Order: sequence, then structure tokens, then C-alpha cells
Amino acid sequence: MFGIPSHRMAICSAILNLVGAFFVFCSFQAAPSKFGLAPLNERETALCGGDNALIIWWDSGFSMANGNRCAAVENSNAVSRIAVVTLDFPRLGLMGWALLFVGFILQIFSIEPSVLTKEDLKTIRKARRLLAGLQ
Repeated sequence: MFGIPSHRMAICSAILNLVGAFFVFCSFQAAPSKFGLAPLNERETALCGGDNALIIWWDSGFSMANGNRCAAVENSNAVSRIAVVTLDFPRLGLMGWALLFVGFILQIFSIEPSVLTKEDLKTIRKARRLLAGLQ
């Protein structure tokens, strides 16, 4: 298809996918946030935003919280942080996704059709049955 040999099309699709993935990776930035899950005591866990507990879970349910119950655990290693991902370069991300799409389309067209005929497949099936019977 397109007058390009399938192995060259496969190489082009791999390069486009690699460059596209790199562009998408470079378009995002992940930064730590002040949001996280923190154990308050043995029975309670809270979703904390900075020093403030937003939601508190315990054995039988959860409730909305108000107050600064997370102040004691803010600098603790027990807090599981949430990453905030921002899109710094939207055009780079769009180009990356477009390159990934074109790369995958080229990858589909690079698949070579089978050269086996129906007779070849019948012979292979018979040989498999024969070999299975010998074991």
C-alpha cells in the first residue's frame, strides 16, 4: 500500500510512535500537591488538603470534615501524596497524539497478507493431527 514496502512502513510507524510518545511525555508536567490520604489514628483515614481534613473514613462509613485535623500528619511519611498533572504545552501534546495515531495507522497497513493457500493450511492441519497421533 502507498508504494512503500511493508518493512519500511513498519519502521516509519515505530519512529512516529516513538516521537509521538516523546511529545506527549514532554507536554505534561507532574508536580506534588498538598492533597493526600493520611491516617489520623488506628480507625480513621482522612483526605487532607494541606492542614485541613476534607473527608474522613472510618470502619462504618465516612463524613465530610472541617477543621485542621491533618496538621499533625502533614510532614509525616505516612501521607500518600496525589500528583497534579498539568498540560504545559497543549500544541506539543496534540502533535504527539496525532503522530501516535498516524503511526498506528501505518502499523496496520504494514501487516503483510498471508501467502498460504487453503491447500497449504489443510496440509498443515493434517500434519499436526498426524504428529499428535504419534505422541
